[in-house]
Amino acid sequence: MLSKKILIVDDEPEMLDILGARLKTFGFEICTAREGSEAVEKVKDEKPDLIIMDVLMPHMSGFEAMKQIRKDPESRAIPAIVISSYAGVKDYFSDMPGIEFIQKSCESKELMEKIKVMLGQTEGHL
Repeated sequence: MLSKKILIVDDEPEMLDILGARLKTFGFEICTAREGSEAVEKVKDEKPDLIIMDVLMPHMSGFEAMKQIRKDPESRAIPAIVISSYAGVKDYFSDMPGIEFIQKSCESKELMEKIKVMLGQTEGHL
């Protein structure tokens, strides 16, 4: 089975490092971006199978980045998990299909369960 590629987008380097290292232990290929416009370009270049996106970032927010990603026919169907400490963030993404939400302070087990669902993985693969 080919490794699934996950794009992690967060302006906090520690979050990129910790989450990236964790996902690599499960066999995922990881690419990263530190802000929204970089994420839009990485989606075009890297063609990830899943996007994990923070919302509050400098220059371009995760919301704006996801709007651009969803406008492109080649990337609109890529599933995404939006991470935010703001509970009302779901309202901003209500017209964008294929997006799950998780609190930024969540347990890694909850995030791994969302990843499995979004990538259609079974228990034995993750």
